[in-house]
Amino acid sequence: MTAAPQPWVSPGPPPPTGRARTGWTAGRIVSVIIGSILALVSFGLLAIGVLALVADQTQRDNGYLTSGRAQFTTAGVAITSDNIELYDVGTDLLGKILIRATSNDSGRPLFLGIGPTSQVNAYLANVPYSTVNDFSNGNSAVINHPGTVNRAQPPVALNFWVAQVSGTGTQSLTWEIQNGSWTAVAMNANGTPALTINAQLGVELPWLTGVGIGFLIAGLVVLVGAAFLIIIPIRRAVRRPQVAAGAWAPGAPGAAPMPPPAPGVAGGYPTAPGGYPPTPESPYTPPAGAAPAQPAPPPATPEPPEPPAPPSGKTL
Repeated sequence: MTAAPQPWVSPGPPPPTGRARTGWTAGRIVSVIIGSILALVSFGLLAIGVLALVADQTQRDNGYLTSGRAQFTTAGVAITSDNIELYDVGTDLLGKILIRATSNDSGRPLFLGIGPTSQVNAYLANVPYSTVNDFSNGNSAVINHPGTVNRAQPPVALNFWVAQVSGTGTQSLTWEIQNGSWTAVAMNANGTPALTINAQLGVELPWLTGVGIGFLIAGLVVLVGAAFLIIIPIRRAVRRPQVAAGAWAPGAPGAAPMPPPAPGVAGGYPTAPGGYPPTPESPYTPPAGAAPAQPAPPPATPEPPEPPAPPSGKTL
């Protein structure tokens, strides 16, 4: 006995799968916050790099990064720097230093020298002199030391200087930095008192160009990372939802194409007995043992209309 065909019921379109989440999620908010912080850090790195390169290109004088000129005056014999202690780190970072000074008394030769602090202190122990401990503030940072002798031995006659220069006009002293405690001295070459100079200090800083470029590169890398952390979550949060590929939606991108009509079947697709016409995504499959679907019968030929009945009554 053949089983009776079962009615077909359309399951409807399948649920969409793989749809990306839209809107603001906790992860996207955290990503934007971290990206904003990194953007601020990158701006700081870029600013340091730009400042370093600008200083390297505009403030150098014969290879030295120089300060502005400052005036110092003493009624004593000499003007000295504060004690300068240099070790391996300082010598590697600074390179060479430059001391440039001009005496207001152009008729007297000016002496510039650098010597060990202990020997410079012993040399100036009995004479009045002034110490500069803040070069940027000029006379406001000068400390005066009293003495008992008004004239010192001419400094050019001493042999403890590691670097020295003397003469009239502007004098420039350069020194290859060494480890130890050092003191710089400016005085009249003959050791007489009363001195006014305009001085300028410079350091070589051979690493400044590389540091500036390094900060610029680091700033750009951090900025690119910050842009990704900010832009990608915003784009995903504000985009419109899309129907996933494979979900049935007529005309939607990714919807499966309709198969070609079955040959010899009215309407292109067989009608399931007792149900609705199948969809392209859910074609009707007859149960096992059921008779195959038959083509729809052709429309019946309409019968010709009957002739009108003759009128009743007799003919005159």
